[in-house]
Amino acid sequence: MWNKTVILLTLCFSFAYADNVLMKESDVKRIMDEIFSQHVQKKEMTPELYRESVENYLENADVDRIYLLKSEVAPYYSLSNNQLRGLIRQYNKGDFRFFKHLDTLIQNAYGRARNERAALAPLAASFVYEVIKSDERYPDGFETWAPSEEKLKARQKEHFKNFIEQWVHRYGKARAESQPKEVLVRYDHDQSFKENQYLTLGPEGQLLPVAERENLFALHLLKAFAASLDAHTKVYDPSEATSMRLRLESGYKGIGLVLGSEGGELIVQKVIEESAADKNGQIQTGDALMEINSKPLKGLNYQEAVEILRSEPGDQVDLSFVRGAGATKKKFKVTLKKEPLEDRSGRLKYFSEKFGNGVIGVIKLDAFYRSDDGISSEEDVKSALAELDKQNLRGLVLDLRDNRGGYLNQAVKVAGLFITNGVVVVSRYATGEEKIYRDTDGKTYYDGPLVVLVSKLTASAAEIVAQALQDYGVALIVGDEHTYGKGTIQSQTVTGDEKLSSYFKVTVGKYYTVSGKTPQLEGVKADIVAPGPLSKRQIGEAFLQDTLPSDIIAANYNDELKDVDPTIKSWYVKYYLPTLQPQEGIWKNLEERLRANSLYRLQNNSDYQAFLRDPQAEYPQNKDPQLKEAVDIVKDMIYLESKDHHTKNVDLN
Repeated sequence: MWNKTVILLTLCFSFAYADNVLMKESDVKRIMDEIFSQHVQKKEMTPELYRESVENYLENADVDRIYLLKSEVAPYYSLSNNQLRGLIRQYNKGDFRFFKHLDTLIQNAYGRARNERAALAPLAASFVYEVIKSDERYPDGFETWAPSEEKLKARQKEHFKNFIEQWVHRYGKARAESQPKEVLVRYDHDQSFKENQYLTLGPEGQLLPVAERENLFALHLLKAFAASLDAHTKVYDPSEATSMRLRLESGYKGIGLVLGSEGGELIVQKVIEESAADKNGQIQTGDALMEINSKPLKGLNYQEAVEILRSEPGDQVDLSFVRGAGATKKKFKVTLKKEPLEDRSGRLKYFSEKFGNGVIGVIKLDAFYRSDDGISSEEDVKSALAELDKQNLRGLVLDLRDNRGGYLNQAVKVAGLFITNGVVVVSRYATGEEKIYRDTDGKTYYDGPLVVLVSKLTASAAEIVAQALQDYGVALIVGDEHTYGKGTIQSQTVTGDEKLSSYFKVTVGKYYTVSGKTPQLEGVKADIVAPGPLSKRQIGEAFLQDTLPSDIIAANYNDELKDVDPTIKSWYVKYYLPTLQPQEGIWKNLEERLRANSLYRLQNNSDYQAFLRDPQAEYPQNKDPQLKEAVDIVKDMIYLESKDHHTKNVDLN
């Protein structure tokens, strides 16, 4: 499906890949050997992995199933074991001629699609009119391969209609009706950009230099091979690696503009506070970026603009903008210098709601991040708790909905803010080696009524926090019936300073919290189900291919310090063990009453039922029905705790 795409110009200067060594075919086997050496389970190329790699290669080239025919791909889905063994022998010699045959097939299919798009040009206006007048929903992709060329052409038209539908939603009917050719040109441009990756063409349709063509081929091979190992082992292209680094590090160096690709132009979506762009004072939301150092951007895909930015040397950049249209159209230029800045858009947010003589706090954490500048999710949570405590913090919601994870050590540190001392998570690797992560500071930063709000998209490091706090009994888990179910650990090469020819993450182990449970596959189970809009969707690890199984190890509440160096063990015995976090029993004892109260509210709340029926609806934070229910549960916890305070220190060990 076509969507507005947003990029951060800030990051383009902080993570330059232009200096990287381009990959050669001969690098593919070497890089895969490195990935195999780290992988928790898969250690060499097998016929099964090779078969899946071939399928991945085809599916990566035609993810929407609008290019290739079933008859064209069928031979590659029915390779015999003898054929696969022969292909593995070629693989071991660094011979990938088989995939070059696939490239020829893909390139021919792309050429066929381009001819079909050219034939659509005279019909663009009629397609736009049809979509505007119809209530039909058009598919953005298909699950199976097209059985005939006739069906394939029909799919391509449906795909274009889906694009029109999204265009109309974004820009309105009037613009689409008045400029139907603009819609087709934009669609053709977006499709061509993706196709050029396999056609090895540049933005102007020119054939790329040999070294760049070989680099693209190697990248496509590695993506297909890596994805065959498991659901989370991946190889990244430079843009993907940049995005991942930004997600993991919330501080970087740049100019401070957030751009969106809209209707063939790069539009300013946001000017980051205290950035070079903000201090300049001339740039506004809605301005169109037209040139970078006198290089025109009109018609370029946002990724093409990123490549231009990456290739520009020096600490300064000249940008040309256009504001407005028609008689009010204004052109202007600015020169900006890249400088250290923070983008708080992915960082913690918090607010409070008055309750009695104090407040109930809400901390929204979308990722577990850290940077070399001292920015981290741990420090942000500490700061938020300190500010909320000034208002007499009586209860807290830690909102981890849609938090996909991040740094493992940050998850440990955030969980540690809510317990005294103790094991938070145990990592277990393929060799049987274990690494135990503990909180050792001997104090809590908050120990009152606590709800951790989760969704089916709460994953990885966020699941560690939710499950560890549930294990110790210091919090109740509220939200969808269970979280995503990603209990595996990945190492990655994205955040190092070294410039590499390839960037990847690889699954190296599985993690377990102090109870010995892993969220792998099944996720963290909610104590009180207050479902969100995604609750009935098939989302999670259980719906992915090549997932690792769930299991359990021994609980570690008493912490035998089996991994601690004998030379420092005395410190742990004296200062750590005496203040181990006990398993609290108060919320478990009150859980049945809290659940009954919540269920009554949800069944009698028409707004909540409407919320569940419309997963696309957006709510301001003070009117979010699921969050409001989490706050109401905290209020119940405060009330019931005051009545049943004698249960506060029940130890379940």
